[in-house]
Amino acid sequence: MRNELDISLEKRYVKEEAFKEGLAEGEAKGKVEGSNARSEEIARKMQAAGMDSDLIKQMTGVEL
Repeated sequence: MRNELDISLEKRYVKEEAFKEGLAEGEAKGKVEGSNARSEEIARKMQAAGMDSDLIKQMTGVEL
């Protein structure tokens, strides 16, 4: 039969693992959002420099 300490330690472990998983998901999402923002910034600069919109989309994946 499990005692209260075992149960408490198991709950703590589960919480820590959930936190680590959430942190990893947040970091991955942040990297994607940052990459997208950078691509948009580059696309705007390319557009301001007079580059063709189709070429910008092909190179950055961003449609302006």
